[in-house]
Amino acid sequence: MPWKNGGGTTHEIATFPPGAGMEDFDFRVSLAEVAAGGPFSRFEGVDRTQCLMQGAGMMLTLHGQGHALDAAHPMIRFPGEAEVTARLTTGPIPDSNIMTRRARLHHRVVTLEVAGRPRPALPATWAVICRQGRISVSGQVLGPKDCMFPGSDEAQIDGEGAVLIAQCESV
Repeated sequence: MPWKNGGGTTHEIATFPPGAGMEDFDFRVSLAEVAAGGPFSRFEGVDRTQCLMQGAGMMLTLHGQGHALDAAHPMIRFPGEAEVTARLTTGPIPDSNIMTRRARLHHRVVTLEVAGRPRPALPATWAVICRQGRISVSGQVLGPKDCMFPGSDEAQIDGEGAVLIAQCESV
């Protein structure tokens, strides 16, 4: 689907409630191929977490200050109504975007390196997104950019790679 600001396209993974649009979703998970820098779309009343999936990353200007989105700092959280601009570091990158309507939901995203040994179960897991490698979530194998919603209170994660874990709860 086109970006809200018309500057590119995104692949919507999930939105709630079903059929909700850009102005009335409670949560949204998407993946995008960022081909050029420029301003981010604004989402009033929404909290956003932008996550680098692969590549060199980009520099974001948020509230007049520079923030690197790169391998050392693979995610940034900011209010959707903030003025944010991006400059790609070297070239196009894939990224993910997790958004929740602030008045209804709160989300938290963590990165997890998985290195061949099973990880303890993660309570209240809402979404698991594979950043790199091949990982298994309760027996379901994921590759880069794959996403799943485990559907249980505890998800067992193992394999070799890196994942994003998103947790969501009512306000």
